[in-house]
Amino acid sequence: MAFLELSNEGKSVSYNHANGTEYVFEYAKKTKVDLNMALGFLGAEKYKVTFDLSDKDAIAGASDWAIKLLKAEFDVLGDKEDLLKTMFPASKPKKIVKKVQKAVAPVKPTTPKPVTAEKKTPSKVDKAKASSDE
Repeated sequence: MAFLELSNEGKSVSYNHANGTEYVFEYAKKTKVDLNMALGFLGAEKYKVTFDLSDKDAIAGASDWAIKLLKAEFDVLGDKEDLLKTMFPASKPKKIVKKVQKAVAPVKPTTPKPVTAEKKTPSKVDKAKASSDE
């Protein structure tokens, strides 16, 4: 199914199709429509037409008039196959990128050094003769 939406902000547009279906087109809200109705709105500045991958088979079997109209819209000079390749480009396989892990040098456990008691140095002052009374 193709999708139609308004290309500019503004009042929504209601449309009654000949088969009795009522469509309401709004800005930034896609409304599903059939391929032939979408072809009728191609080139209209007020509407934005989007085709879905499910339309590929319908376009491949479309009439020469519809193909000519689509080729003019998508600026395709080749044949129907070129049109389909332009409208529905083949998806390229995504490259799988492996996550790179940084090499980190292992941390060596450190053992705490034993704390040695400080050696007291003998004082140069004789404590017995420390008084000035003598």
